[in-house]
Amino acid sequence: RYHFQSNKEMFLLDLSSNLIEFIEVYSFSHTSLTDLLISNNRLKYFNGFLFSTEVFLHLNRLDLNNNQLISFSISNAKALVELDLSHNEIQILDENVFYNLKNLRYLNLSSNYIKAIYKNLFKDLFILKSLDLSQNEISKLDNLT
Repeated sequence: RYHFQSNKEMFLLDLSSNLIEFIEVYSFSHTSLTDLLISNNRLKYFNGFLFSTEVFLHLNRLDLNNNQLISFSISNAKALVELDLSHNEIQILDENVFYNLKNLRYLNLSSNYIKAIYKNLFKDLFILKSLDLSQNEISKLDNLT
């Protein structure tokens, strides 16, 4: 178990290319992270609600690409600008999965198993500039406006 609690000086944490399967609750409490890179691991679930709200207060970039994610939520990361969920095993995106991510500009969901994109999925992403949904299994697109 690795905890990075109470390190206000650390802004970037790169845990990429390890064997991480689980992140314990409050592992990053009291940090000032702007960049959290956890790509190329073995995560199946990532639930932002398990982290204290302050963890996501300054977080600009979250990279979770090339894991084994089947479930994901992070609606409390209001400062998030870039989110990479590519190369995972995501099939379904809950309607509120991107709730309150008002600063998100870059979202990569490529190379998953997403089957449908529903109407209100991106409703809170007002300033989104780039959305990559390539290499999925999308067969249904609801009215996206």
